[in-house]
Amino acid sequence: MKPTLPLLFALGVLTPMPCISNTPAPWVVGAPTVLLGNQPTLDNVSKLMCVWAGVISFVTPGEFTVMVP
Repeated sequence: MKPTLPLLFALGVLTPMPCISNTPAPWVVGAPTVLLGNQPTLDNVSKLMCVWAGVISFVTPGEFTVMVP
């Protein structure tokens, strides 16, 4: 059960709560030709799966001047 689920129905009212991500798996894809700390760098198609059925991905890259092959 999601840790925030009991809080959603406080006082019988459905209340939106922020998601607390739980991501035990590594990022998927990445750029295997460019390594940082012996790990593939993340690019615009990299994804991280959350155990609560969510997906974390990039909307805007943090770096615009470097192209990752």
